[in-house]
Parts: sequence; C-alpha cells; structure tokens
Amino acid sequence: MPRRHWRRHLLSGKELIELYDVFDRHDLQDRFAREWRSFDRVAAGEPIAFRADGQAIRAPEDGYVVFPNPGTPPGREWFYFARPGQRYAMM
Repeated sequence: MPRRHWRRHLLSGKELIELYDVFDRHDLQDRFAREWRSFDRVAAGEPIAFRADGQAIRAPEDGYVVFPNPGTPPGREWFYFARPGQRYAMM
C-alpha cells in the first residue's frame, strides 16, 4: 500500500513523475538487486531489492527508483518508487 504521494519533476526534461511509495529498510541484510541511481527506470515486476529472508521487492508497475540509499539503517526510508505523473504543473 502506498504510504505517501508526491509529485516531482525530473530535472533533465519535461517529464513529470509522481513519488508513489516509500520502502523502509527492515534489516541490515536487506539488499538492492543491483546498484541503483536516482531516476533509474524499472519495469513492472522487475526486482528492485531483496529482504533479508530473500523475498523480492518488485516494481508494481513501470516506473523509477528514486533516492536509493544502500547505507540506510534499518527502520529508515531506503528508497522511493515513482511512476509517470498524470499532469504537468506550471513552472
């Protein structure tokens, strides 16, 4: 379930994305599926990370990994999932 909804512009162009969900790190053994950078695209169903017990955290739809932080301690925000925005804001 999404905890929060935000809207942000990608700084590299006119594409609007919406921060859709935030994932907290639960355990020091939680790990990313690969090295991510902010705004890396991810396909629906693609593994983003794995919990300590091996359970995959998969992209719920096509979108973006935002602010991934492999050094995050347990109990803190680990990364955000964003999806394409639904409208353009005036700048």
